Amino acid sequence: MSKTFITVGIILIIIRLILKFTPWLINWFGKLPGDIRIDK
Repeated sequence: MSKTFITVGIILIIIRLILKFTPWLINWFGKLPGDIRIDK
């Protein structure tokens, strides 16, 4: 069980680092057809 938690934690850290240093990878998110955008 502890190996599972360690593995999940490492995966989450890697995902967080990827999103922090390459925000252009998820730039398309929120611009999909049918998304609601509110411009103020």
